[in-house]
Amino acid sequence: MLFLQEIALVGATLHPMTGDAPFVAHLLVEGDSLRIVQELPELPKETRRIDAKGLHVVPGLVDCSAAHHPEHDALYVAAGVTTVRNTGSELALGLAARRPEARDAVPGPRLWWGGPMMAAQTAPPGPQWPIISGNPQGAAAQVEGLVAELARAGESLDGLVCDETLATDSWEAVLAASRSVGLPLWGPVPSGGTLAVAVEGGQRAILGLGAVAGERKLDQVAPGMLEAAAREAAVQGVAIVPMLGIIARALQEHPSGARELALLTLELAEAWEGDRLRYAQQVQGELRDRLRAIQASQLELVRLLMEEGAEVLPGSGAPAPWLLPGRALIEELERWQAAGIPANRALQAATRDAGRALWGPDTLAGTLQEGAPADLVILRGDPTLDISNLRDPEAVVVRGRWLGREDLRERLQALQDAQAAAAAAQAEPILVELPPLPEGAEVLLQGRGETRSGARRFASEAWVVARLEGGERLYAARIVEPATARSGGRESVLLQTVEGGFLTSLDLRILDGTSGRVMTFRGEAIDGTGAFQVERRLDSTFLSNAPIDRAVGLDLSPALTTLILGHHCPPGANPMLLLEGATAEPRTRSYDLEVGDDGLLRVRTAGGGILCGLDAVGAPMAHTRLTAGGRSDYQVLEVKPVREGGVPPVPGRIVRLEEEPPAQEPEGGAAPGEEQPDDQ
Repeated sequence: MLFLQEIALVGATLHPMTGDAPFVAHLLVEGDSLRIVQELPELPKETRRIDAKGLHVVPGLVDCSAAHHPEHDALYVAAGVTTVRNTGSELALGLAARRPEARDAVPGPRLWWGGPMMAAQTAPPGPQWPIISGNPQGAAAQVEGLVAELARAGESLDGLVCDETLATDSWEAVLAASRSVGLPLWGPVPSGGTLAVAVEGGQRAILGLGAVAGERKLDQVAPGMLEAAAREAAVQGVAIVPMLGIIARALQEHPSGARELALLTLELAEAWEGDRLRYAQQVQGELRDRLRAIQASQLELVRLLMEEGAEVLPGSGAPAPWLLPGRALIEELERWQAAGIPANRALQAATRDAGRALWGPDTLAGTLQEGAPADLVILRGDPTLDISNLRDPEAVVVRGRWLGREDLRERLQALQDAQAAAAAAQAEPILVELPPLPEGAEVLLQGRGETRSGARRFASEAWVVARLEGGERLYAARIVEPATARSGGRESVLLQTVEGGFLTSLDLRILDGTSGRVMTFRGEAIDGTGAFQVERRLDSTFLSNAPIDRAVGLDLSPALTTLILGHHCPPGANPMLLLEGATAEPRTRSYDLEVGDDGLLRVRTAGGGILCGLDAVGAPMAHTRLTAGGRSDYQVLEVKPVREGGVPPVPGRIVRLEEEPPAQEPEGGAAPGEEQPDDQ
């Protein structure tokens, strides 16, 4: 591989994607831009000269809808995808991935970052899902606040992206806010919304074909229905990203142990295997017939949209199960060709049209012209005759960096090796140091554990329960999220004090191993107000210092959350502090607690449920969390009572693994929310 060395592709067949016919010329890569000549000039001695006679050169491909992860850079580039419109990622990960040094490390595709995905409070929780308020005023304020906070930190976004879970009024508020901050909004139209409202509100692109079809059912097509839908959409002036792979993947047969699984994280591989089994079991009979009918209508609708002159852009939806980054975009274009769209027109949509959608009508990106960006795909076969010729490129140039066939294969092998090493590391213990404690703290109980989802370890932690000199109970933890092929991991150190059943102080430091940035939170109860104030900083940059409703604790560590719920929370609604969304905004949410006859605590939250409990010394014995995104389990590795007996809970809150008569709490015993008598 050569970095920013001049390259001469001699006698190549160039496909400019400008509407002009292909032609044979010499293509010079000078730095990160192109020069096209008919007569080869005298070249510098260090120029890499390549006999390109018989080879076809096209601009690098653009994926207009993918959830980019750095671990997939090699996959995108190996497929000739040199630009990805990232439809939402966790804030620190997205900021780190955009940095030039991160893009050049593999090298990886250019990133047009739509920021963190904006979803409703009912969406599956996760680091990439900022929770948008359920009222329009709150939704708009969150969008404007996100942009302002990033600006204070010297960062910015290329656009905004939403998902279909938003309530209609919140979506419309987000549309208005996106206009006010000057950022284009891409995303699906939520249920209850319409294409007309999206266009009137200024939405730049629509993901999926649901809004285009409107009230029309794509599995029950009446004569002229699709033609009418295409005509209506074509005059609206909004880009449409069909994402045909979402339906197509469910109709395909995926072999057990497919080779591409070795290129994925353990978490993604498990999700893909789970969906493979689900497709095989559920996509049968009437459902399969219905999906086939929808697929046929989608293909015809895309063809009609193109014929009507609509702005249609290809997006893969990767890495959703069985949509492999890079390859999935080529498969999407192959579906377009199967629908009757000429290969040349489909390729133009994935290059010139996509470049204009991202960078404006005057951009040279996505074309082969003098001065255009040096993003190229070099191929043996002509992809303007058959899109399948995009598979297995002879070479790819990314921002002037040459990657030959062997370079591409080496990087794919390196990715596979890294994923195998990361999977093997899941079985190796991680020794986490105990968190630092303030001077004078008396340690009562400590332990270690790890959180897993299936075979994947999310985090390992070491925790401490201590008593401070003033009598407050201190709950502290150090949480380590291990590095993977896609990120440098994360370490969090949390100290929180509880007195009288409520959080009185908070100190949290989160070091992101990918970006190297540190986010800090410092909070304290505001005397006489019943409120709690949290200051946030990103490195040394002040973000906010707003009061919130008081809470019983911060839900970040499964061990500490179990301890606080078990020792301090009465049955019923309990306010718990959460850090929500990509900017980790502190918010108080209600956790509804029930205590079972078996001593287990059952907690209902807006995002799912928690089943947890304590052992006889008051240490976490179990913690299972169920959300729409799946299940995670805390596993105890070590418990050490430093004070004899630990911090025993009331008898009714000791987990009993076998059926026993429920123990009676002693008369006058301490109620949850109060300190135990022997801890005074």
